[in-house]
Amino acid sequence: QKGVMVSKDSKVVLVDSDSFQINALSTVYLCDAGTQHFTPPELQSLTSFAVTRTVNHDNFGLALLIFHLLFGARHPYAGVPLQNSAADVELESNIKNFRYAYARDSQSRGIAPPPRSIPLSMVPDAMETMFHQAFTERGAQGARPTAQQWVAELDRVRGHLKKCSVSPMHVYQDHLVKCPWCAL
Repeated sequence: QKGVMVSKDSKVVLVDSDSFQINALSTVYLCDAGTQHFTPPELQSLTSFAVTRTVNHDNFGLALLIFHLLFGARHPYAGVPLQNSAADVELESNIKNFRYAYARDSQSRGIAPPPRSIPLSMVPDAMETMFHQAFTERGAQGARPTAQQWVAELDRVRGHLKKCSVSPMHVYQDHLVKCPWCAL
């Protein structure tokens, strides 16, 4: 979460990257460090981080980091509980119960995106589908997008950017008619 620094010349440096599980010579060295806000729903009930984590668990964290970067550091499970819903203000509870605030079916999950948040429509449908896979029950069943899939989609997205006619600082997807940054 706070492990990336970007310099003025856009050089990206990873810092504090010590929470690794190592699998070497058929021995798994567990890591008992972790962050609840980056822990997938299926592991939220555990009392210790010292569990064998899978690539699918890592794919949850990767999807979350990408979501943070694209949506102004918003967490995909941080939203507004809807009236008479079980949705909570506690992020861990929302993660555990798959209350993905930006989901296609967020109404039935009892949560809505926060006011004035960047709309998910800012990204192409393929990327929206990848986030849905990563943050819903389907992802916990092993269907989270892989790092290779994210790289391919982000590269595709990068090739379809356009600049805003009002503010040259605004860049957005060419599938959109209006600049979402100006709208915000």
